[in-house]
Formats: sequence, C-alpha cells, structure tokens
Amino acid sequence: MFRCSTVILILCLRWSCVKVETTEAVKCSFNLTETSANTDSIALELITTGEACNFTVFYEPSRSDITDCYQHGEYTNVYICDIRDLEPGTLHQFEVISKNDGERGNVSVRTDPVGPSRLDVLPDQIQATQYKSPIQGQGGSHSLHISWPRSRGQVDWYEVTLQDTKTGTSRSTRIMGTAATQSRFTALTPGTLYALSLVATAGNKTALPVLATAATAPSAVSGLQLSPSSSSLSVSWQPGPGRRESFRVLLREQQGALVRNVTLKSSVTSHTLDDLLPGTLYTVTVVTEAEGLQNAISKQAVTVPVAVTELFLENHGSLDTLRASWVNARGGVDAYLVSLATLGSANQDRKLSPNATEVVFSGLTPGRPYQPLSLSSS
Repeated sequence: MFRCSTVILILCLRWSCVKVETTEAVKCSFNLTETSANTDSIALELITTGEACNFTVFYEPSRSDITDCYQHGEYTNVYICDIRDLEPGTLHQFEVISKNDGERGNVSVRTDPVGPSRLDVLPDQIQATQYKSPIQGQGGSHSLHISWPRSRGQVDWYEVTLQDTKTGTSRSTRIMGTAATQSRFTALTPGTLYALSLVATAGNKTALPVLATAATAPSAVSGLQLSPSSSSLSVSWQPGPGRRESFRVLLREQQGALVRNVTLKSSVTSHTLDDLLPGTLYTVTVVTEAEGLQNAISKQAVTVPVAVTELFLENHGSLDTLRASWVNARGGVDAYLVSLATLGSANQDRKLSPNATEVVFSGLTPGRPYQPLSLSSS
C-alpha cells in the first residue's frame, strides 16, 4: 500500500483541456527502535514508513558492507539487521542505508565484554605439607597473588574483589585492561578462606564475574617448649595470630618413624606424651591446621636416661683387681660412665660402650676399701 500525494495538472490544448493526476511514492525513511547485543553479535530493529524497502548495514569507518536486513514477518514495516562475528566489548559504529532511495542513519552499539577463562589464585609462598626439618617450621603466607589470561576483545578495566567468608568484609582493586593481568592482596588474616571475584568492564557494560576461592595458611605456633622426664615429654606452645581449626602433635623417633599423632582442639596449648623410652632422642612437631592448610614448627629433646640395675662389685679372690657388673639400663644409652673411688687416691674413671655390662679395675691396693662412685648412662 503506497501513500500518495495528488497533483492536478490541467493541460490546455487548442481544442480541449485534459485533467491528469500523478502519484509520488513515500521514501524508505526509518527509525531505529531497538538494539540488542551479546559478546559477538548485535541486532538492530528498524521501522520504516515505506514499503518493499531494502536496507543494508555498513561498518564505519571502513565502509565495508557487512550485512543486509530482513523483513520481520511477511506483512510488516519492521526490519532486523543481524550483525555477527564481532569483537567482544568493542564500540561498533554502523551506517544503515536504504538501497531504494539512499535514506541513511548512523548508530553506535557496544558488544558485551567477556571475562577471562579462569582466575588463578596462589599464596605468595607455597605451603609444604610434609615436615622434614627437625627444627624449623614452614613459613606461612599472609597474602594472595591473583592472575588471569587476558580476555578476548576490548576490556577497559578489571575489578578484582576479595571477601572474607567469615566476616563478609571485602576490598577491591581496579586493574586497567592494558596492564599486566595480575593483582596481589596483602596483610590478610592467617587461616582464612577468601572468596574472589573478577569482573571485566568495557564502557558501561560488565561481563559475568569469574569466581574463585583461596585460603591463607594458618600461623605456626610460637614459644614451643619441651620438658622431658625418663618416660614422657611435656609439650607447650603459644598460638600464632589469625584463625585455626585444630592442632596436631606429631612424635617421631630418631630414625624418623612416626610413633604418635594426636589431634587437639584449637584452644589447647599443651600436651604430655607418655610411655616413652628413657634416654631416647625424639622430634616433636606441632602442626596448626585451618581451611585444609597446615603450618608447623618442630623441636628435639632427649628423655632422661635411667640408672642401671643389679650393680655388683667383686674381687673373685684377686688381691689387686675388682670387677664391676650390671644389668643394662632400659631405653637408649650412648655410653656408660663408671667411676671407682677410694680414700686417699684419685678416682678411676671408665667410659664404656652402650652394650657393655662389666668392667675390670686393676692395679688396686690390697686391703683398701673401694666403691663405685657412679655408674651412669648418657
């Protein structure tokens, strides 16, 4: 259906006058009624007053013809221009032109930005889970390093937010789209689980957030003290700063074999390890646990050796020799120290191997009294 204007012409000839009517077609002028965009395509909706119009879209400023528009329905004056294969987050400038009569209009539309494919979060110092050092604990990290691959298309900036999952407190930082794709949060609470969110922004549009979680390692205990007796080790410590879920006390023999593994509540600050062997070197490790991470410190101590039993001193009929014998002490022994004393003479000392059970003292004075002054293990 055309809309027409009527012009009446009167042609006067020599013999008669003729009345003629002409029609003028309405142009394919249009209005842009709606735009929609996603990450790699844009759809333009046009409405025109003309009929049988033919529209095409040019990409500014290259003036390349990128798509034709199609009629939205069989009997309608609405047209859709579907533009594909675009860069995300980019402001695209188009010119829509009517091929019928050259009517044209310009429009700028931004595609949605996309976030990075992943978010990598690591503590600045990787935590060890095996504690091999007998003295030093593993260092804890109170900061998190965040990195990500660069997003496709255009990004003006990245907003990185870190939130404490226990308290809900958060802090954010902005990284420009042309800068290195990394950030760092410091001075965090040890033993805490954090939620992280990264949002890419281009113009007034934002991408869906990329989410991750990460935890800081708990602090190691301080002031680790070991108080040995012949059959036990009393262990005490002070908790480090931050949060913790539990403590574990590990006991290892000198060869490294684990002989005790005790889990304690986070409020406990001491524990006694019983039923140990006298004179034995042990390594005690106190492990702090939180959010699946651990931190530990270790210390060594020797239980107190015990005295030998059934000590005898005999001459077996000799005038100048005495034989001392004993039953080996229970537990670990490095050596036996035997001292024979008498009035008026210097003590005779002997250091013997740990498997020795007797020693003979010779060159003694007949008739003089002697006694073993000490027989100890070390």
